[in-house]
Amino acid sequence: HPSLALINSLKSGNIEEAIHIYEQALEAEITPPDNVLWAFLKAVIQNPSSDQYLDKAIAISRHLADAVVPSPSTIPSSEVLPDRPYGPGLAIYHRLIRALWESPNTSKYSPILRDLLVEMKDRGLPTNTKVAAATKIILEMRRTGSFGKSMDTYRRYKPVLDQYGFGAVLEEYCRISFAGDLQVPLITEFFSIVQDMRLQRRPEMDFVALERLVSSTRRVHDFLTVDASISPDATLLNQLMNTYQRLDCFAEACRLWEMMYLTGRYNQISVNIMLDACGYAGNLRMARSILTKLGKAGFKLDLRNWNTWVECLCRNNRFEEAVDVVLFKMGQNGHDPNMQSVRVLLKFVKRSLPVEQAAEVRRRVEAFLPHLWTRLPQEIR
Repeated sequence: HPSLALINSLKSGNIEEAIHIYEQALEAEITPPDNVLWAFLKAVIQNPSSDQYLDKAIAISRHLADAVVPSPSTIPSSEVLPDRPYGPGLAIYHRLIRALWESPNTSKYSPILRDLLVEMKDRGLPTNTKVAAATKIILEMRRTGSFGKSMDTYRRYKPVLDQYGFGAVLEEYCRISFAGDLQVPLITEFFSIVQDMRLQRRPEMDFVALERLVSSTRRVHDFLTVDASISPDATLLNQLMNTYQRLDCFAEACRLWEMMYLTGRYNQISVNIMLDACGYAGNLRMARSILTKLGKAGFKLDLRNWNTWVECLCRNNRFEEAVDVVLFKMGQNGHDPNMQSVRVLLKFVKRSLPVEQAAEVRRRVEAFLPHLWTRLPQEIR
């Protein structure tokens, strides 16, 4: 059976054979079911050879669209055959569209992207999907050649985007920006998109989406740091470092910090970002190195820096040291602990320490900081 032969070819990774089997099936007027076609298209599209395979995938979807009824919604469910495709399904359209996003040949494939969106609508498929939303933003950015001029479209569809869609928009932003004469202030648009993605609070992004976003961030990093004519300030570099930290790119964040430290382009926010990154990465050694260098340079930590240091210690189970910082060292360095200092400490203590040890920490906080202790919610005490 052609479907079985097609599946076997895909399993063996023989794309050329799979294409040959598919074309033979068409000549025999046999159309494999959607689930087989989706796997086939996925394999064809992922082949990195050239536009040849992408064009083949487009031709396959076009053949499906031309060969069958426009919409399955017009057919009673009792008459729908489980193995009969009714044109390309949503999964096939989405797979093809995502592949077209990534092609550098935008002049060739952007019109096809528009046609696919129209075709989805004509076939009764939903056009309010995450993939469709990202496509509409990308097409508008290509039309205007500017993210700023595409802002209305972006604002309209960004609530629908998932992490992969945000990654595609960021990648397109880099493509159109670096193709022109990108100015440093416009880089802030990149970070505004990253911030929107974080505020959406979508589920954890998959590996492909993460790699796309990391790659785009590295391109921005290269632009900001390699060109000798560009001198970004601490605010811009902080945004880049914070993006790395949020993407779990600890090594990149550390390298950026070292450059910022050596050039003197850092501030209290920079320190906060790095201490936070060290806490999540479980790298107290780096955190201590940063604090030691800052101390020798005469840099004064602010209250937020101290609180972040406390959290960093707690995340790495250094509770005795964290208690010492809150009860003594902060005051010795001109910053009395506040409610946040105590909340962070007691939250981690309650979560991580045995009951007796946690009770001892609470007794010490009550004894040394009674004015804060009385203001704490009962559930933290």
